[in-house]
Amino acid sequence: MKRVSLIGKGKAEAAPAPGGGVNTFFAHNAHKPAAPARKKKLLFTLPAETAEKLTDIYLELQMKRRMLDKSEIVTLALNTLFEDFKNKKEASILYKHTAR
Repeated sequence: MKRVSLIGKGKAEAAPAPGGGVNTFFAHNAHKPAAPARKKKLLFTLPAETAEKLTDIYLELQMKRRMLDKSEIVTLALNTLFEDFKNKKEASILYKHTAR
């Protein structure tokens, strides 16, 4: 006799109402609306050398007790590159790199 899979067969129930169960304990947070997600997950492929440099910088910052994750390092680098392009246009690093 074949076993019946239980995956995806659970009873669909609505989320508990605010103020009930665990929410009673955290009632001070129950009335706050959920903040919209301000981050978006993306997938990029980096050259191995660039990925190693990112890891090296990340580890060096960790040793100096600077709490900065890799995403924050990449965000800072991209924002710096964007500002450079915005201010310098054709003299920017990004423009020069794409002109090859």
